[in-house]
Amino acid sequence: MDDNLQRCCYDLEFTVASNLVAISSGTLLYQVLSKDDPSCKTFVYRLDVPVTAGWISLTIETRIKLAYALARQWFGVYITSETPNDDWLLDGLAGFLTDTFIKRFLGNNEARYRRYKIVDALYYNPSFTLSILQKLGVATEIFNLWFHMLQQTKKSGARANSKREHEKKVSYLGLTSLLSLPAQGATYCAWCF
Repeated sequence: MDDNLQRCCYDLEFTVASNLVAISSGTLLYQVLSKDDPSCKTFVYRLDVPVTAGWISLTIETRIKLAYALARQWFGVYITSETPNDDWLLDGLAGFLTDTFIKRFLGNNEARYRRYKIVDALYYNPSFTLSILQKLGVATEIFNLWFHMLQQTKKSGARANSKREHEKKVSYLGLTSLLSLPAQGATYCAWCF
């Protein structure tokens, strides 16, 4: 069903807090109120116009970008950077909240996969990957989140992230590949050297 020539009318499910209403294009088929604590409502819409699966994946990417923009705006109301060099704090907090959004609504596997793709690209072509991240304006956000995750520990003192040996190796290989870059080419990421 991932072919652009194959279209179908999808049923879309949105689960929200019981005091909210989910609005979508299409026709509302039904809504279900859960008895869980806290209670929530699930709205099911059917798209009236057949669309491709690519349209649905664009919706997910748009939600992630919107989550980042809203988080940055929300933190920006409460935190004002003294200089442009202090924007890393807003980027880091917004990135952390966006990663939390991805984990909660798309699952841990999707969040890990997205981080792994970036680390893998850094290892195989660090200068190109950094230039792309810089053009997208997410380099600082990604590195802040990465370093934050590497430092997180549980109450027991064990690492909270990168439990698997392979994740640790890939993460360290990605970071060490950055050391091969000339310092003047990485001025936007000078704090990580």
